[in-house]
Amino acid sequence: MSKNSIGLDPEEIRKMLMEEHQVPLEEHDPILMEVTLFNAFIQEYNRLLQLHHGALKKSMTSILGDNSKELRELSNALMNEAVRTTIENTVTEIAIHKTAMETFLAELRKYYWVTIGCSVICVLAVVGVMTLGGVR
Repeated sequence: MSKNSIGLDPEEIRKMLMEEHQVPLEEHDPILMEVTLFNAFIQEYNRLLQLHHGALKKSMTSILGDNSKELRELSNALMNEAVRTTIENTVTEIAIHKTAMETFLAELRKYYWVTIGCSVICVLAVVGVMTLGGVR
């Protein structure tokens, strides 16, 4: 590997070429300049990829930022609609309950005087039993 760990190590390539092709190569053989050129290309390509990555990140952040604003607005609108619908449903249920309670109270009022009359009869019966000396 080269110094910055990107690319090929000229010494390793020299050894590999000697083993593969059984040809002696000096440490400064001109063919090894290809390794240097290849490493320079890799470094430049890596720099280009980093610039491209930065541009993509900036672009995606912008796109996502715009979309997140739209999404937030849509979700708020949906939330408002859901809250409005829930309130309407609750008001409807309360109105139904109110009607049922009014009907119930009207039925109770019908029996109000009957209940009072029964209570008076019971009180008179108790007083009568106590006055006459109780049941024998």
